[in-house]
Amino acid sequence: MPSALDSKPLRAFSPVMAGVRIQYLGSNIMKYLTKIILIFSISLSVYASNELQSDIVKSTVIANNIAKATLSKDYDYVINQTHPKIIKNMGGRKKSIEAFHATFESNRFEITEFSVDTPTQVIRSKNKIFVIIPTKISMRVSNVIATGKGYFLSISEDKGKNWFFIDGMGFKKDPSLMLKLFPDLPSELKLPQIPPPTIKKL
Repeated sequence: MPSALDSKPLRAFSPVMAGVRIQYLGSNIMKYLTKIILIFSISLSVYASNELQSDIVKSTVIANNIAKATLSKDYDYVINQTHPKIIKNMGGRKKSIEAFHATFESNRFEITEFSVDTPTQVIRSKNKIFVIIPTKISMRVSNVIATGKGYFLSISEDKGKNWFFIDGMGFKKDPSLMLKLFPDLPSELKLPQIPPPTIKKL
């Protein structure tokens, strides 16, 4: 007959006890892995949120600078921040600057206000980032002030390092031209409709 000493190892290594221990260890491992995955997911979410906030800040700062440059007639800065495809479509940098001078240096009207608002859309697509920034511009023509609401489409093609801007006002008459120049715009990007300007007599 086996002694009490002989029976202890048998109980310790019995298949039932081994199965219980494996199940217990497996349950603890799964809980541990679940915690790790949850922490990792939260970290990624925070990182993505911080990156998104950084994109919003960068593009909004430049948009504000474009508005200020337009008011101060710093056309070189405006051209530098305008998307190269727009500049090319206007006939190149020299013709673009000439067009700005011809438009804004004439006595036909004067820009009295140009401001930007909080971005309404931020979309990441591979290495590209797209930001919609609402704008408001007021122009004085004779004894009338016309105020229009539009938008900037800000695009970064290198994960937020550099940004170029497109003024949606330029596509008010033909919105389809935007898609012709930028066929790779993400389908979820909703370009705002530009309402008619409000008119105020002085």
